[in-house]
Amino acid sequence: MTRPSVCCCRFARRSSTTDAFRSSLRSGAPGCAAVAQAAWVQARERNGYSLFAPYLERTIALAREYADCAGWSEHPYDAMVALYEPGETASSLRRLFSPLRAGILPILAQAQTRPRARRDFLFFNYPESAQAAYCQQLARRLGYDLQRGRLDKTVHPFEVWFTRQDVRITTRYTPDYLPASVFGTAHETGHAMYEQGVNPSYTRGVFATDLIGL
Repeated sequence: MTRPSVCCCRFARRSSTTDAFRSSLRSGAPGCAAVAQAAWVQARERNGYSLFAPYLERTIALAREYADCAGWSEHPYDAMVALYEPGETASSLRRLFSPLRAGILPILAQAQTRPRARRDFLFFNYPESAQAAYCQQLARRLGYDLQRGRLDKTVHPFEVWFTRQDVRITTRYTPDYLPASVFGTAHETGHAMYEQGVNPSYTRGVFATDLIGL
């Protein structure tokens, strides 16, 4: 299947499934994701999973209902993965990743026999301002165009784009754990570089952003 046809397939599937999903949720709780996000932020701050658990359960229930509306044969996840990778199923993903597991585990076992690398510097106290300056430099060195975007602070890193000329990324800063900001920045920079590099003719079209499996 070609890239344009894959994208059109995703767009058509989402449209038809969403119509059915909306009809089935007239008695449901709209805005569940937004409420769940706020509850997750609070639970994270207080280290209290019980604050988030009811919203997670509701979110999973809605996902199952969505899958039923979309239709599936062997596993409910078939309907979910089809949103991003038409033709793939839970079964096909198992076949894809099983050989990888068989190859990775021996590498891991061998690595575990080696002397542990130094890690103490990851837990030094790094001021947020210093981390922010380093992450700006890191994103720029990786190829992110800060003239067409910006890096901000958030609870959980994400990337968002409005046009290819306005692609924004976020990261989080933990004073005594440097990898949180560094790896968060690097990960979101990868998404942002894709969006900044998309063909201008695809801007605001179905061939860009989350309709593409990244």
